[in-house]
Amino acid sequence: MNKVAYFPYYADENVKILSMGYNLSRISMYIAVAEDENADVLKYAEKAEEGEVKKVKVKIPKFSTETSVDAKELLKSMGVEKTFDESPSAYHFKYMFNDTVNNAESIYVSNVLQKAYISIDEEGTEAAAVSYVTQTGAMDEIEPEEIYEFTADKPFTYFIKDNSNGEILFMGRFASAK
Repeated sequence: MNKVAYFPYYADENVKILSMGYNLSRISMYIAVAEDENADVLKYAEKAEEGEVKKVKVKIPKFSTETSVDAKELLKSMGVEKTFDESPSAYHFKYMFNDTVNNAESIYVSNVLQKAYISIDEEGTEAAAVSYVTQTGAMDEIEPEEIYEFTADKPFTYFIKDNSNGEILFMGRFASAK
């Protein structure tokens, strides 16, 4: 992506962070290039939001990434165990179903899978995420003179955030172009 436009932008000796809002949306994508890869980029995102909108020449490599995580073991390690217990004595999801569902007491979750995809190119950003749960049992402003430069030519962190509630919808780290 190569463009010159107005964006919420923040830079200091530790980080440069750019916020690109989606048209008619409360959702924004943030790109942070930090000197320290362990920098708290969410803290800097707040500074970009609170700062002024600046004219920025943006250079970001095209990339796409996809990830898949089997969340069953992660959830179990966090204490969500009974959900996956298939023994007849375990508490299951029977109270979620009415009396017309046969063997509702034998329903349990057998797997949880999380997938995410994000792609950035000249046209913009495309992102999607899905969580898949398998159940088993009975059922299945002012224009500044200066033009700032934001070039993501080394590893950077990116995330998509819902600005109305602060929730991070996607987050990743780009290391190099293919």
